[in-house]
Amino acid sequence: MCDTDIMEVSRFRRDDMSDALASALVRLLHDRGPDSITVTDVTREAGVNRTSFYRRFGSVEDVVSYIYRSVMEEFRESVRPPTDGWGSVESYIRTMFETFDSEREVLLALHSRGLTPMMLPVLRNYFPADSDDVASLYRREYHLGGIMGWFGLWFDRGMADPHGEMADETLRMMGVTLHPMMDVRRTRPGS
Repeated sequence: MCDTDIMEVSRFRRDDMSDALASALVRLLHDRGPDSITVTDVTREAGVNRTSFYRRFGSVEDVVSYIYRSVMEEFRESVRPPTDGWGSVESYIRTMFETFDSEREVLLALHSRGLTPMMLPVLRNYFPADSDDVASLYRREYHLGGIMGWFGLWFDRGMADPHGEMADETLRMMGVTLHPMMDVRRTRPGS
């Protein structure tokens, strides 16, 4: 394992074995598409057996979801103010772009292989909506559509725009209409 592999593994911080499997998948994605990567490929690259994989994941797609959940957990932990609730909208936006920028290599590897749409189901677990209230569901999806659109374009551009400028532009466009919807009090998001 080289130094960059150690850095990749340390990014996720949830479970050492899951982190190793996630890093192995990211390394494999540099050379080929996700449809050609098997559980055996991931376990071989990580240097573990298939049992270790299946104790944590059901499929290679589950590893991708784990990576997105790890990024969202990092964001959630970073943005949580000392008391319940949110800090400022500006803090929310700046921290979101900063967190995603800190995971640039991983996010761009997933994006280059067409895996960014797999982030949407993960985001739904972090942004609550009342399933009995259709208006609440639509508000959440509208909010998530904006997030997915902004990040999709940023990823398409290789994240070339500095995260601070991305935050500035978001705040300039959305201004007072922006309202954070993410539940920072949750400790374990759904899969």
